[in-house]
Amino acid sequence: HALLAVDHDLATLDYLCDHLCFLYGAPGGYGAVSAPYSVGQGVNLFLDGFIPSENFRFRDEPLLFNGSPEAEAEPGGAGGGTWQYPA
Repeated sequence: HALLAVDHDLATLDYLCDHLCFLYGAPGGYGAVSAPYSVGQGVNLFLDGFIPSENFRFRDEPLLFNGSPEAEAEPGGAGGGTWQYPA
């Protein structure tokens, strides 16, 4: 069986899908569907913002998850601050 799921939540897509395709284009201009990718490869391509086999860049900068800006601004910059509870 085939199912088309359009979702912005990567965890949900990882759970629902066996393969991912990217749909892209310009309104009133053109539309295209990429080749199918495995979920792991598709999520990595989405985060990178570039599909090499299609030679298509849909994001200028890759999405990176390095930590919070506040944690990186702390002395040492390792992002591992000390937390005390209750404050």
